[in-house]
Amino acid sequence: MKFSQASLVAGLALRLLWPGPLLQAQEIFYDHPDAARVSVRSEIVPGQGITVDLYYPLTAGDEPLPVVVFVLAYPDSRFGPLKDYGQYTSWARLVAAEGFVGVLYETSEPEADLESVFTLLREQAESFRIDLNRLGLWSCSANTALALKHARAPNGVKPAAFVAYYGLMPTPDGYRGAAIDSMRTNFGFSLPGYHDGESYRGDLPML
Repeated sequence: MKFSQASLVAGLALRLLWPGPLLQAQEIFYDHPDAARVSVRSEIVPGQGITVDLYYPLTAGDEPLPVVVFVLAYPDSRFGPLKDYGQYTSWARLVAAEGFVGVLYETSEPEADLESVFTLLREQAESFRIDLNRLGLWSCSANTALALKHARAPNGVKPAAFVAYYGLMPTPDGYRGAAIDSMRTNFGFSLPGYHDGESYRGDLPML
């Protein structure tokens, strides 16, 4: 199947299934014994009204914990808040069950809102009991391009790990650039530009 045909099929599937109630409620298959026992703390980004949900391990003490931010490149107006989708809440519960703090958030402007979430985490790191030296970025599908921007950014957040789960990965040579931009137009996700001189960090563990 050619790329354009595959894109058409994927687009039709998305329009038929997303954001149907079935997909919104769908959770991950893996069942961690402690995933249902985590605690969720909701905070608001001051002055912006963005709700940020932090998922904590049940046995969290006073020591700062590593944190995983689930990067969202679709505005909530497109499919509803992804932070409330079963796949995301169950992913956040899973990382919390493993001893991390999982972070989900509302977004209307994905690039600006992600920056606001990072600012909130930096300013409230002590009260949130998180260790930003052990911050991971988790992304999937079309959300990955936005996460990739921060995985590369030399003057922004410096994640300790980066996950691109079957993600859309724009490259410096612009491979399939027109097709990717067409997908962005059709489906409405944020697609930061890939500027000359940017590259993957050599010290960043990536999956």
